[in-house]
Amino acid sequence: MSADPSEPDVEAAEQMEIGLSDGRSQRERLETALKSPYDPDGEIWSAFIEAFAAEFEEIEQALNEVLASKFVDTAGLAQVERLAELYDLERRTGEPAADFRARVKTALRAQIT
Repeated sequence: MSADPSEPDVEAAEQMEIGLSDGRSQRERLETALKSPYDPDGEIWSAFIEAFAAEFEEIEQALNEVLASKFVDTAGLAQVERLAELYDLERRTGEPAADFRARVKTALRAQIT
């Protein structure tokens, strides 16, 4: 784990991602996990698996976005701006995103130490 909470913990993020995706498609993972009361090659089961696979894909994408947004370096700029508001920081006119993120991280460090 990273000693600095404002820095991304890459190792933890990689481990979490490994737990979410093992290289198989959502459909393959569902077919392995679920036992079909229908003909596994039939239309009903295929439609059922496809519907759930699409939903799981959306959920996994949303989860990955949440995981990425928890670090200043990987969060969307709008999320960083909301965080900056907590420290009464505003993005300066023409300020590059990297510089703004650095100022937010400095403010976070100042609060922690």
